[in-house]
Amino acid sequence: MKTMSDIDFQSRARVLTEALPYLQQFRGALIVIKYGGAAMVDDQLADSWARDVVLLEHVGLQPVIVHGGGPALTRTMERMGIPTQFVDGHRVTDAESAEVAEMVLSGRINKQVVSRLHRAGGRAVGLSGTDAAMLHVRRHRPSGQDIGFVGLVEAVDTTPLRLLIESDYI
Repeated sequence: MKTMSDIDFQSRARVLTEALPYLQQFRGALIVIKYGGAAMVDDQLADSWARDVVLLEHVGLQPVIVHGGGPALTRTMERMGIPTQFVDGHRVTDAESAEVAEMVLSGRINKQVVSRLHRAGGRAVGLSGTDAAMLHVRRHRPSGQDIGFVGLVEAVDTTPLRLLIESDYI
């Protein structure tokens, strides 16, 4: 009679066997993973996500995580009494909103992501796009409207990321 752990083991072995050709093909590749949505608000799903990222790093891929956090930002702004407005799905961001966004995204959310990866057995460092002037952006004007401090990324200086990756950090 098979136990649940036998079934779980067999299922995991099958997934890894199917993934092997892709892991071999992309070994050493830098991969960008967007982390957000439901995975951030469900602790069990978030822990599973972190274990998957650490596994990818351990088998030779080079994950770089780009995280969201819009719902957490909206909740914080609501608690602070700051109105939130969207234009074509983009948050209108004045100076005060930009300050709160930096506090929530670069502070709380970024540190939670790093901590979760550490608990999963990885080594991670959290950065912001402003660190080392990594992101070069231009003002974004959806439908020609000025939505404040919102930009479109035009270039990324990957030097700081590559230095961390070479030192085995996610």
